[in-house]
Amino acid sequence: MQLIILRHGRTQANEDHLYVGAHLDLPLSANGRRDARACGFCTDVETVYVSPMLRARETARICFPKAHQVPLEALREMDFGEFEGRSAESMADDAAYRSWIDGWCIGTCPGGEDVSDFTARVNACVKRLLCESAEKGTERLVIAGHSGTVLATMNSFTEGPNAEGVVNGKAYFEWLVGNAEGYHAQVQFDDDGTPRLANPVHFTSLDFMNR
Repeated sequence: MQLIILRHGRTQANEDHLYVGAHLDLPLSANGRRDARACGFCTDVETVYVSPMLRARETARICFPKAHQVPLEALREMDFGEFEGRSAESMADDAAYRSWIDGWCIGTCPGGEDVSDFTARVNACVKRLLCESAEKGTERLVIAGHSGTVLATMNSFTEGPNAEGVVNGKAYFEWLVGNAEGYHAQVQFDDDGTPRLANPVHFTSLDFMNR
């Protein structure tokens, strides 16, 4: 089985370099729609599991136009709390923000989540999808979400030097992808049924799905 996990295209807030998390529900900008179209599309996908947020659903609609969308709350972006909708520049003198940045952005955002809790939320959902899809004999599991969705999934389920643990800022953020980009990987299972992602490949185009 193959996992394909895709980050949404740009929103105006992305272009303005604002923190956009679990609450600010914005549509794709004109550039974001171009991002998604540039990534390409695949009409063979029957189902795509999506964050319920508009930017993820619009991206999935462009890239997988014939797929039935299944929105899952657990795939929402990380909750940035008080940082939501604000830029790094505007918070340069904010002590709470500086503390979060100095801690590699893995601590708790005031009024929001930390990386550990966010990752646990995403991973429980992704693990269930991987296991259920394997039981059904599904050939491709497709997820459309956010930067955080991709980071949490790839850092936690991929074996190798980048999967040493969530509380490791450098390793976690090494999995960062641009808008309307993602990873595809082969899904394997340990003897105890734990899913693992093997041979992950960063993609900027969905052409590989149409070969």
